Amino acid sequence: MPCTRLVSPNFMTSNNAPAPYEIIAESAMSGHDGYMAFDSLWWDTYWASSPVSGVPTWLFVNLNTAKKACAYGLRCFSANTPTDWTFEGSNDRVNFDVLDTQVNQTLVFYENWYGTFANDTNYQYYMWNFTGTSDSIIIIGEAKIFIEEVPAARDIISEGCVPFERT
Repeated sequence: MPCTRLVSPNFMTSNNAPAPYEIIAESAMSGHDGYMAFDSLWWDTYWASSPVSGVPTWLFVNLNTAKKACAYGLRCFSANTPTDWTFEGSNDRVNFDVLDTQVNQTLVFYENWYGTFANDTNYQYYMWNFTGTSDSIIIIGEAKIFIEEVPAARDIISEGCVPFERT
């Protein structure tokens, strides 16, 4: 089965709405909160890490239900892209398992980046732990998490479940 079912929120209006999702960013530039990477407006709004905090920094998602992720996607809004990161899962918000590691990536402005990984565990919490950037901050227009499940037509219509394509 393909790893194309979107499970991360994609119409967030704040860091905790709509419920039951929660988005937390370790740092955020004023007016560019973490939820903006999950609001489906990647061309207009984005999460930007704080220039004061710099890198490393992280972006955290609480799905409120444990799901077995097998892929994730990023779309950068500017040339301030992450270059090094881990994608991690947890069930207690404290101990995280590294699911994927990327080093020296070159993400292209406005294009989708899609990564897959092997995973046998359902996690409620997922986190991007960014440790390198092409500039002094990181700007993410869109972040997504996927599971292996064929979506029903109602899901596609109601959730906008359109997966990233590998570029």
